[in-house]
Amino acid sequence: MSSKLVVLLCALILPVVAQTTYIPPVTAGTNTENGGVQLHVARNGNEVIVTWVLVPDMDIKQLEIYRNTVKETKGRGRAGAVRATPSIFLDQVPDISVTYWYWLKITLNSGQEINIGPLPTPDATVWTP
Repeated sequence: MSSKLVVLLCALILPVVAQTTYIPPVTAGTNTENGGVQLHVARNGNEVIVTWVLVPDMDIKQLEIYRNTVKETKGRGRAGAVRATPSIFLDQVPDISVTYWYWLKITLNSGQEINIGPLPTPDATVWTP
């Protein structure tokens, strides 16, 4: 690998590492309803990180992440469809001054639907040098 390419890669990677180092995300909490499935929500500015831990051997057909600006399922929108692993979803929210609520919707092969949540995002942190 040429030295110019290494320098370019370092220049691209280091700001990301530095941001992660100096701006830790704020964690909103954990929801462990419905048989031990866990949902975690963290926030860094307008980036929301949703992670989950599933019960082993769940017969999962589909996983979806939903988001709303209120703590109600009515009016919520699907932020994305995800796989069981890796168990992380990164969402970009449009307004850092708004609290967003997240759900993990699990659809089993039997047709049963399980909603984990809602969990709110913590207040956004904004880092200024």
